[in-house]
Amino acid sequence: MIHVYRQIQLSDTEVMRNYSLHAGKNIRIYTAGARFNNVDKTSLPSPLTSLRSSRVQQTVVLKGEYSIIRNGKVYTLFPGDTVYEKTGSGGELWEGTEVKLLVIEWECLDSHDTTFGQISRLYLPSVFSCLENLSKEQSASANEFFRLLSLTDIPDRSLLETFVNDAFNDPALAQLAPIASVLSKALCNLSTSPMWIDFIQRLEISERQARRQMSELLKIMGMPDSHTSLRSYLNRVRLSHAISFFNAKNTTVNQIAGSLGYSSDRALATALRNAGLGNPSSLKGCG
Repeated sequence: MIHVYRQIQLSDTEVMRNYSLHAGKNIRIYTAGARFNNVDKTSLPSPLTSLRSSRVQQTVVLKGEYSIIRNGKVYTLFPGDTVYEKTGSGGELWEGTEVKLLVIEWECLDSHDTTFGQISRLYLPSVFSCLENLSKEQSASANEFFRLLSLTDIPDRSLLETFVNDAFNDPALAQLAPIASVLSKALCNLSTSPMWIDFIQRLEISERQARRQMSELLKIMGMPDSHTSLRSYLNRVRLSHAISFFNAKNTTVNQIAGSLGYSSDRALATALRNAGLGNPSSLKGCG
């Protein structure tokens, strides 16, 4: 399994987002978390729905309140609640000052209706313990992933265990581990505006090799072909962070731009406009 991690915290604040992904060719297991100052609801960017039609996922709420919008109706989930559905099924809201989700996503050609469930809250400490072990490379074994799957009462468990085994036995994934590690460092330091030269120097490979490996890595991470270059992926991550940070109170456009590696407020505004997302004044406090 490859492991990619990112965390970004706004300068001089406690506002933070983090994401930790373990992935194989047919399975992606990740946690997504956020901490905000005095925010009621955070509306996050909708996923690339049309490009994720072959995947399903189970989301488990670990902290906070998580609302999803399906067919115009809002469903609010609390710690221990789960939702099983086609990936990219609709919008979402993160409520409260701290939210953490566990998402298990896998390739599946069958159609699935949105199904709600629940795991015992007594299992949540064990889930957190398991995730802590998986965050350490030396203890991220296939058996630890099997334990996580059993704790979340997930459908298609035997199939997912096969996907996990395949990932641990795939030599191509092992070859991508170094570039995944460098990408994680870049994602945790967006304010430094990471560039290709950083990857080439750290990996001691040619730019051509680095670009090929990056494309392979991002595909395994679930990115569509249009987002398998370092530039397009970093742009997507920056914009996603920016939109959520605009919902946090007592933050400034200057803080957000600087923390995400934009040279100025104007550069951030231009990136938002080019992506069709509006401008900072229209997004601030839009949750």
